[in-house]
Amino acid sequence: MPNRHPHAADLGVGLYQMRLEAGWSQRDLVDRCLAVGRALSHSQVSKIERGECYPRPGTLSALARTFGIENGNVRRFIEETVSAAARRREYERAASLNTPGAG
Repeated sequence: MPNRHPHAADLGVGLYQMRLEAGWSQRDLVDRCLAVGRALSHSQVSKIERGECYPRPGTLSALARTFGIENGNVRRFIEETVSAAARRREYERAASLNTPGAG
């Protein structure tokens, strides 16, 4: 049964946006997580980004380290993903307003 955390979608959108802003593919993220000591599969990253699962604390800490957040601070990483999710939603809202026939 999937891990349906109430904030999984926000974290996923934020992780996706942070990865895009870093210029990384999912494979790059997997490789960078491995470099900080956490093995993640492409499938795991995909599920997290789609909000289908919420990562365990050790995975959150590894993701934080991967994005350069000091000491793998999970709270700061979650704050960063929430901020990135807001940026993503604003981007999508603006894009929909600029699409002919939308809005």
